[in-house]
Amino acid sequence: LPTPFDREPTLLDDLRRYLKDELARQGIAFLDLTERFRAMDAGEFGRMFLSPEEVRYTGAAGHYSKQGNRFVAEKVFEALKSEA
Repeated sequence: LPTPFDREPTLLDDLRRYLKDELARQGIAFLDLTERFRAMDAGEFGRMFLSPEEVRYTGAAGHYSKQGNRFVAEKVFEALKSEA
């Protein structure tokens, strides 16, 4: 799943491409939402994640917000429906 660090291309993009290709070769479904996140404008992208000001627990910033969880859940649900 994308993180706040995935707004721009990173070294992990190569790993994602390899993983996608290898899993496809093995017939295993793979859902990568990185490009969908990157297509968002900066404001929408930022709302997908908890900011440091919103959290009370160390390490919670950067996890998905309610909006981010909803977005991911909808995309996973769509992917599962299309596989059925």
